[in-house]
Order: sequence, then structure tokens, then C-alpha cells
Amino acid sequence: MAPHSGNAVYYWRTTWQLSEKERDFLKRNSVQRIYLRLFDVTNIYEDNEGVEGRLVPTPQATLHFNEPYDLTCEVVPVVYITDDCLLADSMLAEKVVTRVAQFCETNDLLWNELQIDCDWRKSTRNAYFSFLEKARNMLGVGKRTLSATIRLHQFSQPAPPVDYGVLMCYNTGDLTDKKTLNAILSVREVRSYSEKLKDYPLPLTVAYPVFSWKRLFRGENFVALLRDTDIDDTTSFSKCGEGLYKVNRSFSTVTPDPSIFGLQLFPGDTVRYDFVPADTVLLVKQLLETQYAGLHKQVIIYSLNERDFSKYTQNEIESIYASCK
Repeated sequence: MAPHSGNAVYYWRTTWQLSEKERDFLKRNSVQRIYLRLFDVTNIYEDNEGVEGRLVPTPQATLHFNEPYDLTCEVVPVVYITDDCLLADSMLAEKVVTRVAQFCETNDLLWNELQIDCDWRKSTRNAYFSFLEKARNMLGVGKRTLSATIRLHQFSQPAPPVDYGVLMCYNTGDLTDKKTLNAILSVREVRSYSEKLKDYPLPLTVAYPVFSWKRLFRGENFVALLRDTDIDDTTSFSKCGEGLYKVNRSFSTVTPDPSIFGLQLFPGDTVRYDFVPADTVLLVKQLLETQYAGLHKQVIIYSLNERDFSKYTQNEIESIYASCK
């Protein structure tokens, strides 16, 4: 089954509530499809009294609707699963599909596709592919589409048993390595994998990054990603290199991880700021589209967030959505 056509976005937050600028973004760019993250599945240690503790795959960070979904854009539910969950529960696929169906019914969401996001490896490949086959049977072959995200490093593995894949053209570098100049997108890294596109036996579309992040390091050790931390605040930070900032005073901040509250920063800590200019995104886009026919038919932007896309001009956004051919 071929991927969709048209413009699309990911929505990757725990609360559904759109600003006026986000609604305007959808309208201006004729967005037809929203890949909507519903929840994550991660292993949680369950320790009942009198029972030996064990790791149990558990839904986390479930999307909450602060306002009704009132858009005409098609919804594609997305579930993120850590690969260690795949070996912990043989009924995981049935549980995930059932929970997605219940969630969509409760929130009046029409859906014809499910997407699974998992950073599977060679050691978990068999379990992941078995999970996908079970999910596909649950959805009904030919009734609902099953898609999956594909990371660059997974090109060296067989293609998963889904209808199509979404190549995640971001998070290409090691964000835990302080020496990584930009962990979001590296043209060099993409180029090293791009030739494998020609022979990849699965229909593909691509998601491109329209976001930035800040990586906190203590010494050489990665601590966390930061959210809503103003590195231009000269009382808290001073620039000490290309994209690198030194922390000047102690203060607390928040992170994208909802389990971490009041993360403390200390003098001497460093923050690396990663941002992908539109020119870099377009260069990568052209590189990929020359290697794999049809990638331009659907373009997905990650993600629908005013804080992120406001760093780009409307012309730049339109260029990313437009075909490079």
C-alpha cells in the first residue's frame, strides 16, 4: 500500500490544545493529515505486596484533550513503544490496538490507520515484527492501514511487516555526546545512508525536523533535554563556543520528560543548542528525493508547535512542503 499524499504534521505533546497560530499553520499550509501521538508504552517496575516484582509494559504520557478535536484533517494515531516492552508481554499488540480503539471512540476520533514508533534493534527485531503482524491482524488486513517509523540505522535491517514506513529524518546524531555539533540533523549522516533508499523494499514517506532543542551536560555527561529555557538570558548563560553555553548561576527548569520536575542547573554546567536551518532541511530533502521516487508526494513536518515553527518564515515552511523535483 502506497503512503498518503499531501502535507502532514506530527503532534507530539501530552495535551491537545491549539493556539491560533497553530490553527493558522494548518490552514496556510493545507495540512491534510495529523499524526497524533496518543500515548507511550514503557516498562514500569510493578511490585505488589507478597508478589515478586517484575517489569510490566504500561501506557504513559497519555494525550489529554483540553478542547475537542474540531479539525477536518485526517487523524493517524501514533503509539511510541520502547523496544524492551516487546519481550515482556506476548499480548502487547492486542492491548495496544484495543486501547487505541477505545481512546479514539472516547474522544470522537475517526481513524483508518495506526502508526507504531519503536527504535527496534537486531536483538528485538523478531519480537517487534511479531508484534506488528499481530497488530495488523487486529486491524484487519485491507481494512485499516498499519505504518511504522523507520530510523536511518534500521536501513541495515529487513523492512518491517507494515503497509508503509515514515523515515524519521531527525535525531540523526548522538544527543548524549557533547561533541555532537547538531544531534537533530546532519547532512553527512543522512548522505551515508541515502544510497540504501534505492533498494529499500517498503514504500516510504519522510518526516523532516522543524524544531530545536537544548542539551544539558554536567562535565562530559549528558543530563537531559531542556524545554523553555532561555539561553539568551545573560544572567544565567554565557556563550562559550559555537552553539555552546555555560551556566552562570544555579536555577531550576523543566524538561520534556514529565517525570522530571524542577531539574537543577549548576554553575559550570554547559548547554548545547541545536537548531536546523531551513536550508539544511531542504538540502537533505533534495538528497533523499533524488534517491527514492515518490518521497515528495507526502511531506511530514515534525512538529506542530508554535514555539518551534515560529523560528521559520512562511516561505521556508512552504519550501519544505514543496517538491524539490
